[in-house]
Amino acid sequence: PLIEENLIPNENGEVIIKDIDLKEYSFLHILCLDNISCNEDCFCLKNGVTSLRDLRAVNDLELNKNYCELRKIYPLSKKEKHHINDITSTKFKIFDSLEKYVEFINIINPSLNKELKDFSFLLNFNNLNLNEKLEKITQYFSHETNIYLYFHHNDFFNKFIYPILKYKSEKTFIDYFLLGYQEKILEFTKLQKVKQLNAFEKCLLIYTIRKDNKKLACSLARQIRAQSPKENQSEIKRLFNIALNLKLIEETKEIENLKVEKNSIEKKLLMKAYEMDKMYCCKRKMKWAAPSDDYFDVDDDIAESINEKSQLFKDQGKTKEYCETQYYNSVFKNSDSISRVKPNHFFADLAKYWSENDSIRNIGFKTDSILTKPNNLTEIIFMLSVLDLEEKTLPQSQNLTSDKGLGLTIEANTNAYLLTKEINETQLNSDNKYSLILVQMVFEADKANKSDEKEPTKFLTNRTYLQKTIVTNISPDDITCEILMNIPEGSLPIDSDEYKIIETTNIQNYKSIVFEQKFYFPQEGTFKVYPASASINGL
Repeated sequence: PLIEENLIPNENGEVIIKDIDLKEYSFLHILCLDNISCNEDCFCLKNGVTSLRDLRAVNDLELNKNYCELRKIYPLSKKEKHHINDITSTKFKIFDSLEKYVEFINIINPSLNKELKDFSFLLNFNNLNLNEKLEKITQYFSHETNIYLYFHHNDFFNKFIYPILKYKSEKTFIDYFLLGYQEKILEFTKLQKVKQLNAFEKCLLIYTIRKDNKKLACSLARQIRAQSPKENQSEIKRLFNIALNLKLIEETKEIENLKVEKNSIEKKLLMKAYEMDKMYCCKRKMKWAAPSDDYFDVDDDIAESINEKSQLFKDQGKTKEYCETQYYNSVFKNSDSISRVKPNHFFADLAKYWSENDSIRNIGFKTDSILTKPNNLTEIIFMLSVLDLEEKTLPQSQNLTSDKGLGLTIEANTNAYLLTKEINETQLNSDNKYSLILVQMVFEADKANKSDEKEPTKFLTNRTYLQKTIVTNISPDDITCEILMNIPEGSLPIDSDEYKIIETTNIQNYKSIVFEQKFYFPQEGTFKVYPASASINGL
């Protein structure tokens, strides 16, 4: 679109636009504003032929080569650039703040939404005043909160949290770490003591001893890696796809916000009616009750007497016993410390980074395992604590520059993680270990799925065709694979905007699965089509 703004009329009230060629435009929208009014109008321009973009499919895959879908995570430092060669065959997502990362965690682990909402003040910590900060810390004082503030708000931690921890009577390993008690921390280098630490506490131990005892630090890092569960490729793909589709989630969130806003307006109207009705009842000297209750004419003295007597028989509940706070919602000291944080590849990357580098706190930490699924709130807060990202998404956190061709350059203005999913050339699996048969057929859409369906001998323009891809597993084992399917060159997709489709599917033994794509040819010509192909683990 062509946009001209902030135009000022001359003394005759005319706005003159010079040196603008409108031949390629068919629609004009004018908006006029002054201090007291606003007016707008639209016009259709009677120009010549409107320029059109050619959106037909282009075959960019070579017939004698093999391709698969490749997923990668690129940790980007501030001002670092990454170039994407073909944006049409690449999907990407940028995580440039803890806020976006928490959105992802909310989707993959919805059972923790309530607890994450309780701790959401941590990401908004800079926007709270001092009283609000102290109130929240008092309410959620725990190892999780203290660790997060130590890494992301160290000045505040030293001023307000450190003095409290100093006078705790029952200190744990994390307290010793936060207080910097070196002698107490070194006691945990003994075998029996190390066994009492969870995965993140071992990372903190590595951070403390890495300079004086690098051998032990590296040994602990390798131990965490060895104890981490084996990566499930299908689960990684699932989490990767969820991360790439977070834009849809954000749009859903906007719709929900509109509903909340509507409900709040209705609530305000109801409260207004409530207040008016209450004023009317007061004039009649009636005892007011909530709108859902009945009205009672009760004398105020009698009501007060009844309330006082009812308090004498009120159940006071169980007697409560208080103890010093350790982990959030933990009853006893070290009662569930080991099970709180289990080894995974995220903490293994953290242990390796700290064992090999002399960085200050979490500065510069990068990991390829950012999509690791946490098991509980403690793991989430600790992961948020060590990620070197901004808490909130900043405006213009990255610059996107397109090339003259299909390329795109991404420049990060803050530390970020770039997730990409693209089609790349791969090797042919020649050992015939997997037994898959792929058959691809094309039919006229209105004759498909009939008993007399036949493949057309010639294709006509502006007629809908249905391409069927049948994948059959002839092995005795179930196979999880990726199927790459293309519509023919020179055609346009129907009921979809995707020219290339990659489906990850599980095919049971001796079973078949069918994929369908609709397309049509807008113009005559001779075109090629890249046949369907299957890949397993990138081969």
